[in-house]
Amino acid sequence: GRPCTCGARGCWKTVATTPWLRAEADRRGLPARSVRELAGHPLLDEYAANIALGLVNIQQLFAPGLFVLHGEAADGGERFRSRIEERLREDSSWASGAEPPRVVVSPGPADDVALLGGAGLVLSHH
Repeated sequence: GRPCTCGARGCWKTVATTPWLRAEADRRGLPARSVRELAGHPLLDEYAANIALGLVNIQQLFAPGLFVLHGEAADGGERFRSRIEERLREDSSWASGAEPPRVVVSPGPADDVALLGGAGLVLSHH
């Protein structure tokens, strides 16, 4: 895989971050550089699949059931959100009896989303 900023190769971060998206847009000669500008382009579907790949692993390990997109990913629109959710559900469909995972979009700042998620996790287990 590609070199990662952590020093390893092939990490999820190398294919599921906006730097990957921008580099891939450059490699393909696309003038669009952001999630919002690429709405409807097949590259954004590939990016959504890359994000879902890592979320599937999280779903299989911890079964959180709810994933919140924030930051630039929240600008991807409904097609982007639903593509991530569809892929996540397809790849975790083996878990019979479990609630299908959902993907929602938060318009709030990333730090707020992380704090709310952590608090929700603590409250749901106590």
